[in-house]
Amino acid sequence: SLFNVDQVVMVNLTFGDPDFWTSLTENYTNDVGETLSANVTITDNTGTHTYPSVEVDLKGNSTYGHPGNKKSFKIDFNDNISGQKYHGMTKAHFNNCFKDPTFMREKVFFDFAREQGVLAPRVCYANVTMNGIFWGFYTMVESVDKNFLDRWVDDNNGNMFKAGDNFGGGPGSGGNAADLLYYGADQASYATKYELKTNETENDWSDLIALLDLLNNSNAADLQSQYPQQWEWNPMLRSLALDNMFSNLDSYINSARNYYIYHDSTTFKWNWIKWDANEAFGSYGGQGVGNLLNLAPNYVAGSRPHLSTIFNDAVLYHDYEVQYCAALENFTNAHLDPKIDAIRTLIEPHVTADANKQYTTAQFIANIESDISTGGGPGGGTIFGLKSFIASRS
Repeated sequence: SLFNVDQVVMVNLTFGDPDFWTSLTENYTNDVGETLSANVTITDNTGTHTYPSVEVDLKGNSTYGHPGNKKSFKIDFNDNISGQKYHGMTKAHFNNCFKDPTFMREKVFFDFAREQGVLAPRVCYANVTMNGIFWGFYTMVESVDKNFLDRWVDDNNGNMFKAGDNFGGGPGSGGNAADLLYYGADQASYATKYELKTNETENDWSDLIALLDLLNNSNAADLQSQYPQQWEWNPMLRSLALDNMFSNLDSYINSARNYYIYHDSTTFKWNWIKWDANEAFGSYGGQGVGNLLNLAPNYVAGSRPHLSTIFNDAVLYHDYEVQYCAALENFTNAHLDPKIDAIRTLIEPHVTADANKQYTTAQFIANIESDISTGGGPGGGTIFGLKSFIASRS
């Protein structure tokens, strides 16, 4: 009833601290994991719901470059009041659509991914006020956590790892790339590259290390026969194919971040889960990649063995090609333009009313159809249009 209908919800946060914004930004800057308590009232198509004593903190890396105070944030409904949930969610993320004049890159991409049988969070929209002040128009994104796993995988007892932020150098240099390379049997060697998001008390990373050992240290025959058995193979291949198809390079195929992998405790297979796609439709430029409209279907950055190994094996690469071609059938303007138009109809009045957005209303309208050029600074340069990107890329 929240995500499956076209609606824009109203989120009213009330902080007891009158200097709440200073506290939120200091917590973010100091990176100490502190949150700030608030009450929140949310109005959606099911009514008005009030939740006391939720915890709020700012989030994001490049998205923090959004001008002004319209930063991305998340709400934890459950931290202080055990079992408190909003539509089955203990947490919700609110993204400011940094570098996205259309406000819909992530929604269109994730909706398409789920339509293709790929694990990805659901997205809707929200107008947000803080202490009575209108803060902006946001996407509201389902959290990838135990509730997500219970809903979409029907198991949440296994280990789930989140790719690290990777803002500190490349593979082999002590960087944080979640590259799926093998760095030895000591799990401390992986601590800056991944975060264990479930079973934190047990803190046993042996299943991840065994997977990486198999991937990086097996001969071709063993890899071909054993590696696919470790995965929900076809959904994983299709998920990575979609990153390529939509030139979503702020992902494993290039930046080696913005994904989760989950080890199902009943099937013992790994699942690939998408995350953070505000730079889909070619909004993230990688060095040496070239024209993102012409990105080769088997593009992968260096030191990404999970894909390069697949691409270098004829049998495994054929599996990838099959998934790519199946998804490509609906990667068309005929299929996607009506969905884009429906979202535009829903959100255009709210985008227009958001004086805190990064781009103008004229740029919002133009960028749905075609490329636009913007000035320098964060989010500047040429930004592909949604419909024109699909036409050229397909």
